[in-house]
Amino acid sequence: ATKGAELINHLLSFSTNDRRTHTSIDLGRLLRESREFYQSVLGSDIKLELQADEELHYFFGDYAQLQQVLTNLFAIAREAIGRNGQS
Repeated sequence: ATKGAELINHLLSFSTNDRRTHTSIDLGRLLRESREFYQSVLGSDIKLELQADEELHYFFGDYAQLQQVLTNLFAIAREAIGRNGQS
């Protein structure tokens, strides 16, 4: 629910041209914590295998915006892979 609220806040800020605050983001942690959500984006026909280095570098950015970008990438991947679960 919190992740959904963050995405909605991001979309609202985008529509009003609001400036977002940037924070230090651990990409590996974000992927691990959001794995179930991204699996739901892919659907049950596609198996998500996450192989992220435990020591990925942090970077500075907008957390909700990064989540939106990743959600879009997983949705595009779902369409590109198709129903058999393989590219």
